Amino acid sequence: MRGLRSSIDQLRASDSELADKLAAINQDLEVLTLTFPQNNYGDGGEEGPEAMVPFGRLVVRQRGLLDDRDKLISQIRTRKGFESFLKPPSFDNLRSAAVRGPVIMINHCRWRSDIIILLRDSPPSLIPTSDDFYDRANKLRDQLLDARKKGLGSVEYEDALRSVLEELYELVGRLVIQRLNELHVPEQSWVWWCPTSALCSLPLHAMGPIPSELALLDISSTCTSHLTRQHFLL
Repeated sequence: MRGLRSSIDQLRASDSELADKLAAINQDLEVLTLTFPQNNYGDGGEEGPEAMVPFGRLVVRQRGLLDDRDKLISQIRTRKGFESFLKPPSFDNLRSAAVRGPVIMINHCRWRSDIIILLRDSPPSLIPTSDDFYDRANKLRDQLLDARKKGLGSVEYEDALRSVLEELYELVGRLVIQRLNELHVPEQSWVWWCPTSALCSLPLHAMGPIPSELALLDISSTCTSHLTRQHFLL
């Protein structure tokens, strides 16, 4: 995300005055936001219309700062090279990440978890997960981390690792392999794992056992910022 946004440092190198103004407004907004809980109506103390006066002033002040920030950002975007400053990346830019193979993003969230396969030349492919996906992933993470305390060479860790890899395949791997087949992903394509939350602590590249006729082969894995690549065999 940092690489897809124009940072304040880049802005400062181009126009230090605009960068200082934006930093000052952001700082004022942060201070104001931290002030709200202490002055919010209904926290105790004064009651009635009088209690709303300080809170109302804070709201007015916040809206003024937000308006100033929006105007300043619009001014920054008129400068060459900063047209997309603080804008979300376009989908075309996001899809370019799949130029060397499908990117498999796993969203692990209490309210909703999904597996999304990002492709270079077609729309993303969504794989729904089971209702207990969130809790099962957390359980696998805890199981593996607890076993590590016994020592990486211990029998307890080996047993836990084997169990975790098997369930991880049922939880994630089998669904992904089926979808990659449906999408006609070419043989020997790289696939890139991009997990979140508890999934970052689990060895996705080694899950299995997997049927020999359809496998994710751990020939070469590289992990950078929780992004892991591996071969997909049809």
